[in-house]
Amino acid sequence: MNEFIKKFFAIEQALAEEKGQFKLFSLLERASAFDDWDVIIASKGLPDNDMSVLRDVIEKIQARLTHEEKMKINAVILLDVNDLFVS
Repeated sequence: MNEFIKKFFAIEQALAEEKGQFKLFSLLERASAFDDWDVIIASKGLPDNDMSVLRDVIEKIQARLTHEEKMKINAVILLDVNDLFVS
């Protein structure tokens, strides 16, 4: 497993300790592009319609990544825990 993916295990654990357990925490590589990733998350502790919460999560992710790794992240998507996709 590469170091980029390993970092997300630590990121998920740190965020879960602060915000609560995740119902979904996923790092998905886009099929249309090489090394282009989306981070998809859902947690009761992270309201999906709150931009300040999303900014906080993005800042915590970016703090653990190198510049090159940050460039691989296409989107950070915060979903409602009751969303059908999350279920």
